[in-house]
Amino acid sequence: MTLAGLNNLKRYGTVHVFCKDGKPHVDITMGSQGPLKMSVPWKYCGGVTGTVGTQANHVKICVGFDVEEVDGKVTVRPVRVSPKWIETVDVKLDGAGDVAKTATHIVSKLMPAFVKDFWIENLPWRMHRIMEQLAK
Repeated sequence: MTLAGLNNLKRYGTVHVFCKDGKPHVDITMGSQGPLKMSVPWKYCGGVTGTVGTQANHVKICVGFDVEEVDGKVTVRPVRVSPKWIETVDVKLDGAGDVAKTATHIVSKLMPAFVKDFWIENLPWRMHRIMEQLAK
């Protein structure tokens, strides 16, 4: 699964610094200035391939960091990504023909809660994994 568009996230509001369990902690809220996208490749037994993708145009998340001092250097470690607001979601199916593509689009509009739940379940842990890799 691919997560794209993180470059569209910008700080929203103030940075909150406080103590949690006797250690410094920082919370940053970010809002999207453009779409975030997730996509998954698929392959049918007959050799037909394509992608199923979803896009969220309006996203607000809170990212929590623990502040640590290691060998005299202050570092931040991501500990939590919490979605606060996800709206204007859509699903696109490529590679399966126009009828399947249209049906997928219609179903995503008729049942937006299903697509929104997908984002709520997948965005936090995928983003957290990316941030952990960047912190190394």
